[in-house]
Amino acid sequence: MKYRSFLLFLFFSFTAFLIYSNTLENEFLFDDIPLIVENPQIKKIENIPALLGITGNRPCYRPIRMASYMLDYHLFKLNPTGYHISNIIYHILTSWLVFLIVRFLLGNYTLAAAVSLLFMVHPVNTENVAYISGRRDILSTLFYLLGFFVFLKYRKTKKLLLYPCIFLAYALALSSKEMAVTLPAIFFLYDFIENFPALQNKQTGTNPVVNILVCIKKVTKKQIFFYLPFLIGAIAFTYYKTVVAPPSHGHEYYGGHLWTNFFTVARIIVYYIKLLLLPVLLNADYSFNAFPVTTSVLDISAWGSIALLCLFLWFGIKMLSRNSMIFFSIFWFFITLLPVCHIIPHHELLAEHYLYLPCMGILFLIGIFLYDFVYKKSHSVFFIFLGIILVLFSFRTYERNNDWKNALTLWKKTVVTAPDCARAWNNLGVEYFLDGNIEMAEKSYRRAIKIKPVYSDPYHNLGNVLAEKTRFDEAREYYVKAYKNCTIESKKRGILNSWGIVHKKTGNLKLAKQLFTRILRSYPYYEDALINMAAVLHAEGKYWQAWRTLMKALKVAPDSPEIHNNLGSVYKKTGHLQKAEAEFRRAIDLRPDFMEAHNNLGNVLKAEGLYDRAIESYEFCLQLNPDSAAVYTNLGNAFRKAGRNEKAITALTRALELNPQLALPHLNLAIIFMSEKKDMKKALFHLRKTIELDPSIPQAEAIKDKIAKLEKKEQ
Repeated sequence: MKYRSFLLFLFFSFTAFLIYSNTLENEFLFDDIPLIVENPQIKKIENIPALLGITGNRPCYRPIRMASYMLDYHLFKLNPTGYHISNIIYHILTSWLVFLIVRFLLGNYTLAAAVSLLFMVHPVNTENVAYISGRRDILSTLFYLLGFFVFLKYRKTKKLLLYPCIFLAYALALSSKEMAVTLPAIFFLYDFIENFPALQNKQTGTNPVVNILVCIKKVTKKQIFFYLPFLIGAIAFTYYKTVVAPPSHGHEYYGGHLWTNFFTVARIIVYYIKLLLLPVLLNADYSFNAFPVTTSVLDISAWGSIALLCLFLWFGIKMLSRNSMIFFSIFWFFITLLPVCHIIPHHELLAEHYLYLPCMGILFLIGIFLYDFVYKKSHSVFFIFLGIILVLFSFRTYERNNDWKNALTLWKKTVVTAPDCARAWNNLGVEYFLDGNIEMAEKSYRRAIKIKPVYSDPYHNLGNVLAEKTRFDEAREYYVKAYKNCTIESKKRGILNSWGIVHKKTGNLKLAKQLFTRILRSYPYYEDALINMAAVLHAEGKYWQAWRTLMKALKVAPDSPEIHNNLGSVYKKTGHLQKAEAEFRRAIDLRPDFMEAHNNLGNVLKAEGLYDRAIESYEFCLQLNPDSAAVYTNLGNAFRKAGRNEKAITALTRALELNPQLALPHLNLAIIFMSEKKDMKKALFHLRKTIELDPSIPQAEAIKDKIAKLEKKEQ
């Protein structure tokens, strides 16, 4: 048996890696960016006590998941392939626990293998495995099933040592995701079905409802001391997550009323069952208006869903005395789904990743029916039928993995499967914007606004697009609309911040400062506002105040490359060149491809007279962006000061090819032609272009005098 189980586990592992092999090249996307790529907390092992709340601070959100990312970072740094491998491994272990539990409950090796394989290859689980942030559900389910399996062993062996192990698994599951709160209810469900046959044998009556109530009373009385710690823990955790530190933004009942919320949830549950039976059309987002909510008690589809669910539950109760595992599997599905049934309204209407734990119940039920109605009649037909299902599921899973390749492919697919989903269009716009496709970004945001005119995010993002196009007046109009439609304080801060940046770009430093001050008055350690406020102070020449503001920001984000880069700029302006160089190098250490920091470092090295090292910095910048006219200008200036005039002319000419409106390349070329080339005609041309393009250049008076002298010589 052990040898056969070992071979089955190897088969599980091979199958999982095979069908998820195309995820190994998938990128970080969506929540992966703030949780992993931009999260300094996971990058140091010594942060584990703070992560878990041991140091006295509040533990981070879902600390076990974050600890797993910390382990991945230690092994793989920021290579997403390693994180995907970890997801697959966790999924294999979870699938194996499904096998162990089903085999324990039924004592049937074949049925346990069938159910666990269905779980492992089911397409609805792709979001959890192919999406790195989906690990929350995998880890939570892994520890949830581990806790239940240890509970089963505890009931069988009566070993008291297992009791704290159950509690530990429960704590780990809760620390991975909140849905695990229902585990004690599953313990009770098992105890109930174990005690119900004995109650039936005593012929307490024929009324099933009465028998169920009597059995509940009996189990409660018998196991009260076992359940009490779990009950207290579940209540305390629920209070903490709903009152003290809620993971969700507040939301009213869907449809605006308790009844419409109830009807919407009924339709959602039926939709979930449909997805588990026919996982053809999968979707990454079910927000407005991908899954329309019920707004009337006269909704026929809602009443039909309620009728189907009542029939399903009635069937489960009827099967309690005949096949208790059918009852168990049906109620497993409903109990584990309870936390996301909007008893307490949640901003996420529905999601496929919610099904990772509940799907075991439906797949267990399918396995039982296949075994009873197919396997018992024909083994070969059973294996052929099961094989066809597994192959179809595997192909659909493999195909779906490609949609999660990167954020752009994901949202392109989502707007096809859910063309009326406003959030999908907004997110697609974000990806187009990051990809540099400004026109498509604008179209996507406008489509989102058309679908949902009160949705603040696309207004904010469209304002950013218009600001990028230097249409600042229009951008401000959209920021106003975004702010009016926004109900989430953190997003309001972001809107005000973007609004302030536009004022800064247009030279209205007073209004920019007012907006940043407004943010910081309520949120004094808001990183972006601190950075932007420092930039305004820097532009005003208030370098000491800018320095103090950046030092405050550094307390919030000590590993922020932007803050270190800006500090370097302040030090350079105040003549502290060595400190400036150190800050720019620190910024580069934190983000090696930070082009602005490389350029600034080149400027400091040039100011220190280290021209060759400055040239190296500028040339590295051009590797990052070969079309930067500003960097070519700096490079040409460095070559000129190093006495390498031919290369200086080449670099400065290239700068003007990229941006003919720049004045500084003309000035540097004029200096070269006056000093070494002695070509006064070209020098005069470049001096005239300098004044023409930038009449307010600091050297304006000297340039005009020189032009006058050269013109006099020409005459």
